[in-house]
Amino acid sequence: MTLTINGSDKDEDGLIINRGTLAVSNYSRLRHGSPTTINNKKGIVRVACRGSGPASGVTGVQVAQDPCFWDGGGVTNNWSEAANWDANVQ
Repeated sequence: MTLTINGSDKDEDGLIINRGTLAVSNYSRLRHGSPTTINNKKGIVRVACRGSGPASGVTGVQVAQDPCFWDGGGVTNNWSEAANWDANVQ
């Protein structure tokens, strides 16, 4: 799933204020278009191991990427197999 937040062409600020936790689950993406800014006033954007969040345009507390860890969930015992790495967040 992808959530895209875009500001209006007439609204130069395009400000989204986050006072809680915005969680981006595995295989999901959070994107925002220019000139939209996400302001983590007292909140945080937490991105699961295989999720993705914005690289810029976030003020306040920045985006926290959860680490991946070995869970051996793949078909092989290969360290390079993506299915073996998970944060158990879906």
